[in-house]
Amino acid sequence: MNFENSVGYVLLKYNIVLNVTIWESEDDFLAVEESLYSDPFHPKGAKWMKIPKHNKCIGKRFVYNEAHDFFHPPQPFPSWTLDIDVQDWVPPVPAPGYPFKYDWDEEKLEFVIHGKVMRDDTLDNLLEDIENES
Repeated sequence: MNFENSVGYVLLKYNIVLNVTIWESEDDFLAVEESLYSDPFHPKGAKWMKIPKHNKCIGKRFVYNEAHDFFHPPQPFPSWTLDIDVQDWVPPVPAPGYPFKYDWDEEKLEFVIHGKVMRDDTLDNLLEDIENES
């Protein structure tokens, strides 16, 4: 399948994504749309919606933001705000980033660092050092 020319549709209920589908063309989706609604497993009140081309990311449990016409993940913490340009939630302080492993502490409104991520080349160097010691 050529994803550049494909079209995506989501199954929405209460503006929450229940399912994501990719189709070769819009005609392919429209040819089966009626049967999707008549499926006995189709959630009552759910509707199919075409994914806007400008949408940057999507997945199950994402939320459709009607005001800005895009999907974004659910808000991870009350203190995080939605950045319309990146279509994602941002913390009140910048994340430490690579090479750190970290979690967010909502009470302290800060990131807690748990260690560093080991890059593959670092692991290779470590293994080489161990082998050279033998």
